[in-house]
Amino acid sequence: MADTKKTKKVESWKTKKWFSIIAPRVLRNVMVGETLALSADETIGRTVTLSLMALVGDMKKQNTNVTLTINRIQDGKAMSELTGYELMPSAVKRFVRRGRDRIDDSFTVTTGDELTVQLKTLAITKGKTTGSKITLLRKLSRSTIKEYAKKVTYEELLNDLLGNKIQRGAGETLSKVYPLRNFEVRSFQLLTKLGTSSLENRKVVSNDEKKEEPAKETEASEEIKEETEQQKAEE
Repeated sequence: MADTKKTKKVESWKTKKWFSIIAPRVLRNVMVGETLALSADETIGRTVTLSLMALVGDMKKQNTNVTLTINRIQDGKAMSELTGYELMPSAVKRFVRRGRDRIDDSFTVTTGDELTVQLKTLAITKGKTTGSKITLLRKLSRSTIKEYAKKVTYEELLNDLLGNKIQRGAGETLSKVYPLRNFEVRSFQLLTKLGTSSLENRKVVSNDEKKEEPAKETEASEEIKEETEQQKAEE
């Protein structure tokens, strides 16, 4: 009986195949590794976490990891999508210094092609500030990124995240309220369940096509503007 079980295990292993894992277009479709499976369908849903520096060849990205999720097979290769992004804790600690305020936040955004993403942001001020300013900075950070996200596709959002455009743009906007030392996206996670089609070449859904409009977004932006003007007047 024992010999039979051992034989079956050996035969099962021998029938498995190696499938190359291919990164999405935002990471130049490079091969990032291989996975062993009995069939192509068995690879669907598997994830791999890698250093962003190793993928793009940029030393500045050495403290950033990305997660790729296999969601389809194409020409015998396991095609993946970028579903996660995270700054290493050691990098976050280096931003924090005495005499500065740390502002953490976590919220979800919906892209123009209707994919939901959770973002965790980090803002570091140049000096100590008031509680009301911190609250205002947090509100402005959320509204700025949410307004931007609904105008772009998921792929465009990823490009701007990896290219530091989101971080730079939000930092410049927040610095008009109070000078910032850093603004970073600590982590990013796709919450929408992946299908078996590519997330490339998707289009922004027009307002007429959307089932419902994101309510209160404009109202929130107006409220923040009023608070900013009021605080400037008080100063």
